Amino acid sequence: MNCIEYIENFLSAHADGELSPGELRDAEQHLRQCLGCRGRLDDERALKSLVRQHIEMRAMPAAMRQQLLDALDRAASEDESASDAGAPAQPAHRLLKRRAAWVPLAVAAMLAIVFAVARRFESNQSAPTEASAPVRNPDFDIAIAALDRFQRGFAPNVPSDSAAALSAAYARAKMPDFIWNFGASGFKLAGGRLEKLDDGRKATYTLYRGAQNSILCTRFRNGGAAPPANPAKTLSNHRFYRYRGYSVCYTRLPDGGFVCILASRISLDRMVQAVKIALK
Repeated sequence: MNCIEYIENFLSAHADGELSPGELRDAEQHLRQCLGCRGRLDDERALKSLVRQHIEMRAMPAAMRQQLLDALDRAASEDESASDAGAPAQPAHRLLKRRAAWVPLAVAAMLAIVFAVARRFESNQSAPTEASAPVRNPDFDIAIAALDRFQRGFAPNVPSDSAAALSAAYARAKMPDFIWNFGASGFKLAGGRLEKLDDGRKATYTLYRGAQNSILCTRFRNGGAAPPANPAKTLSNHRFYRYRGYSVCYTRLPDGGFVCILASRISLDRMVQAVKIALK
């Protein structure tokens, strides 16, 4: 794999954690030998993280969308003219329909402004909105940060050869030992980790890998805090939320003041369905 192939076909999906196992191996082999592409991947992840933290993507009004596409078409034409005189410029709206390998900071800033304006525009409309997600939730943030970290690399640090071995390891650490089975939903057990949070509380992380995305199960004591308000869906004692671009399932465990938080980039409906199947 060379740099052009990595940037055009792998970079964006790599930053999103959406490469297949085989693609991930090829990409990481290239990055071990290429400092430049490692830097591009770090920049891509930083930009995507900034967008997720500060912008909630909403449908753009048609007129505003057309203005954006026209502006991008002009920018693309000027760039093509400067770099390759006489060559036909590729319409910029085609770039929006493919997975961009990288996004110039100037374009990203313009998109941020447009999406923010679109969000304000929609807030003035009379159409009903979905159930609101928590504004900020430290428990959710712990689970999401761990998921992002483990997408870049995950190595079990407790016996994980089987669900039974992992459950026994958690039990020895006096942590909740139930192991979800998401196999029927296309997610395989990748293993578990026992760590400590910044404040010293023990936490377990159990990762389930799918073809494009993963589900991370995070458990720790949360001091008896009330569940977040306004779940998008509920299933028995499981509450489901859309939070900062992630699907989250929050469950207060019956004993010991523990919570279980499932976090993934899959859709909320798919998360609900995976939990429903696993509980059968």
